[in-house]
Amino acid sequence: MHKNKDKFVTDWFYVPCASQKKLQRTGFLGLGDPKIVKDYVNNVPDLDDYAAKLAESYNKLDSAGYEVINIVPINIGSSDQCFQENKNYVGDVGYSITRGAVVVGKLKSEGNDK
Repeated sequence: MHKNKDKFVTDWFYVPCASQKKLQRTGFLGLGDPKIVKDYVNNVPDLDDYAAKLAESYNKLDSAGYEVINIVPINIGSSDQCFQENKNYVGDVGYSITRGAVVVGKLKSEGNDK
């Protein structure tokens, strides 16, 4: 039996917003050398990073002798202002974005170490 290990453990991660590269014109009338800038999309998480970190948590717990039994998402609330086509403000729209997770592991029994 595993004597000095906790029966349950957690690991967690957090990811930034998604981003995309955009070409930005510089100089007078945009005739200068263009540069590439990173534009963040505030209402979308970086899903590639999220998937990689989730797999990393699974593998870390598995190699430590734990089975993943639960994933608790970390959500962040946000809102955007809404305007009609004629620029009249009509209110805010609230939503939440999953930006991370807490991964819960349970110690594997000795006969279950596949």
